[in-house]
Amino acid sequence: MKHTVLALLAAAFCGGAVYGADGPAAAGWFRSGADNQSTKFSPLKQINDTNVNGLVQAWAFHSGFVSKFPETVQTNPVFTGKQIITTALDATVIALDPASGALLWRSAVPQPAAKRGLTYFKGNIYVPSGRGVHVLDAATGNPATGRGRAGVYGDGASFLPPVVTDAAVVVADFRGIVSAWKAGDGMLLWQTDFFKDGILARLWSGFSYDEKYGLLFAVTSDTGRALGEPNAKSGNANSIVALDFKTGKQRWRFQEIENDLWDLDMVGPPIVTRVEHAGVMRDVVVAVSKSGNVIVLDRASGKPLDEPEYRIVNGQRRIVISKPAPFSSNVFTPDTDVTNLTDGKHDYVMHKIRHARFDQYAPVTITHPVVQFGLHGGAEWPGAAVDPDSHTLIVTSNRYPWIIRADLVNNSTVDIGAVMAKNAVYADKCRICHQADLAGAAEDALTGDRYVPPLIGSSKLKTRDEFSALDAFALAHTYAAREPPLEAAYQSDLRLPARTLKRIDQWAQAGLLHRLTLGAYQQLFYAPLLKPGISADDLKNVYDAITAVDNAIERGAGMTIKTYFQLLLDPDGLPGSNPPWGLISAIDLDSGRLKWRTPFGEVEDPATGKRYAGDRNFGGALATAGGLTFANGTSDEYARAFELKSGRELWKARLPAAGSAPPMTYVYGNCQYVLFTASGGKFVGFRGRSDATVAYRLGSCAAP
Repeated sequence: MKHTVLALLAAAFCGGAVYGADGPAAAGWFRSGADNQSTKFSPLKQINDTNVNGLVQAWAFHSGFVSKFPETVQTNPVFTGKQIITTALDATVIALDPASGALLWRSAVPQPAAKRGLTYFKGNIYVPSGRGVHVLDAATGNPATGRGRAGVYGDGASFLPPVVTDAAVVVADFRGIVSAWKAGDGMLLWQTDFFKDGILARLWSGFSYDEKYGLLFAVTSDTGRALGEPNAKSGNANSIVALDFKTGKQRWRFQEIENDLWDLDMVGPPIVTRVEHAGVMRDVVVAVSKSGNVIVLDRASGKPLDEPEYRIVNGQRRIVISKPAPFSSNVFTPDTDVTNLTDGKHDYVMHKIRHARFDQYAPVTITHPVVQFGLHGGAEWPGAAVDPDSHTLIVTSNRYPWIIRADLVNNSTVDIGAVMAKNAVYADKCRICHQADLAGAAEDALTGDRYVPPLIGSSKLKTRDEFSALDAFALAHTYAAREPPLEAAYQSDLRLPARTLKRIDQWAQAGLLHRLTLGAYQQLFYAPLLKPGISADDLKNVYDAITAVDNAIERGAGMTIKTYFQLLLDPDGLPGSNPPWGLISAIDLDSGRLKWRTPFGEVEDPATGKRYAGDRNFGGALATAGGLTFANGTSDEYARAFELKSGRELWKARLPAAGSAPPMTYVYGNCQYVLFTASGGKFVGFRGRSDATVAYRLGSCAAP
C-alpha cells in the first residue's frame, strides 16, 4: 500500500529540497530513526536498486576526537534542511554543511551527548545528555532561550531522542523515568517511572510516539540480574509499554520474558506502522528482541495480532512467538553449534563448556554455567527498519555464543592473600593464575574470554579427594598455558620493568595482545613460570589452606555469588560457534513469513586466513523507497546496500572504521546522500578507530 504524501514528496525532490513550514518533510529525518515513529525509512529514491553501484564518496568529516577504547559514536544524525547534526565523543554537538561536510558550528553538552539520538523541531536541536535534554539553536549551536530551565528539560541521564511537539517535550530517562515538560516554560506536566516489584526497568534502547492514538511507546531493559527464583515478579522489565501522551498513565504493557535472567530484553525503538492482517489493515507497533522475536501488537490495545503460545520451561511460564517468524534464536546446541572450522577449535570450545547447561531459560548456578546465543542479539540496540509500502521489516542481528557464569566471592574482611601466602605450594604453583586472593580472573567482552576460575569456596563445592584427583586436575588445566591472566598479582614474578608491565597491561586491555600476539608473550614470559610436577599431596595441602580460608569467611560476613557474562571464543578469537555470526533478515509483516536472510559482512580467521560470511555487527539498517536497505556495523568495516526484495548485496564501500550507528539519508540540492557514522566497534573482533562521518551520492548527480 502506497503512502501517497510520501510518494509525492519523494517524486518532487529532484528539483530541489521540498520542505513544509519548518522542516525537511521530504528528507524525513528530523529525529534519529527518521521520525517519531522510528521507521528508519526514507521515501527518497534517486538512489535505487538499478544505480546504487554508481555511488561515490561525496565528503568525509573528521571530528578531531578519536575515542579511547571502547567508546563509539552511536548517534544517528538528523537533517534540519540546512544542516546535518551529529555528535562526537568529546560531548560536542556538531552541525555540518550537507553538501560538503564542512563544520558549521560546534557546541558542548554534558557527557554523553545524544548517545543514541537527538531531535530537531522548529529551529531547535534537542540533545539528550548526562544531565537532561539540552536545547540548542539549530542555526548557531548556542543554547536556545526561553526553553525550560536555561534551555534544559529534566536533569537525569537520557540516551534517547526526545519526542517534541508544540505542547510538550517528552524525555525518556535512563533510570526508567518518562517525563513530559511544557514546551517553552519547562513546567513539569507529568512523570511516570517504570520501577515495579523491586526491578528498575531502564530506558536505554527505544522510544517512539504515535500521534494518531496519542501514545508513547518504550521498550524496557532486562531485570539486571542473572539469578532468581522461578516465577519471580519482574515488574516492567523486558516489555513494550504504552503511555498516554497527555497524562503519562500506562495504557498497556506487553512483556516478552517474565523474570529474564539472561539479558534478552527487547531492543531498538518500537516501530509505529500498519500491516494487513486477515485481510484488514491494522495499526500496529512492532518491536524486536535479543531472543530473535518480532513482536507485532495492536497499537490501541497492546494485544498481539497472532496469539503466542505459552509453555512451562524450567518451572517458569515462557512465551513462544512463531508468527511473525523469528529471525534468530538464543538456543545453543553443542552437537550442531560448536565450531567445526578446525578440530583444534572444536576441542578447545568443547573443553570450555564441559560443565555447562544448554537448555533454553536454564538457571545459572555455581557449578553449571549457561551457554546461549544472546546478550548482543539477535537484534541489538539499533533495532529494525520498516518499508511501510511493502510492509517489510529489516533487521540486522548477531548469532554468537556467551557463557553466563556464577562464582563465589569473599564478602568478609578476611585477608585471603595473607593467609594463602603462607602456603608454599600455592604461592609457587597456583598463585600466578588463581591470584593471591583466590579470586581467579575473567575477561569481559571488550578484551576476550580468558577465564581462570576462583578457588574461593572450593572446600564447599568439592571433597578433599575430588580436589586432589590428578586426572581431574590435568583435565581442568588442559589449556592453562594458553590463557594466563595479565594481573598485578604476579607481575613481580616476571622480572620486567614496571613501565613494560604497565604497557603490556594496556595492550591487553585494548585487546591487542589477545590470542596471537599474546601467544608469543606467553612463550617468552609466562611458560617458564609454570611449575610442573604437582602431586596429589600438594593439592591436598592447598585444599587444607583453602578450607581454613573458607571457614574464616563463613565466620565473618560469608560469601556472595557474582554473576557475569563472558564471550565464548575459539582459541583464535573468533566466536565459538559455526558461522555465519551476523545476519540481515527481511520479514513480511503481513504474512509473518521470513522473506530472506543473508550473512551480513565477512570475517577472516587469523589462524588460517580463510574468510567466512556473516560478521558480528552493531550498526543497524535503513530502508528506502528506492528498493534498497543500507546497513553497516560489521567488523570488516564496510557499508553495504542490499536489494530489498531479495537480500542480494548490490554495493559496498570500505569505511574508515566500522559503522557505529544506523545509516541515514537526505536530499540536498539535486542530490540524495547516504550518511554513515564510522567510529569503530567496541568489542572483541573490532580493530580500527575513527572520528569519521562519511557521505555518498551518485557520481552522476551534480552537487550544488
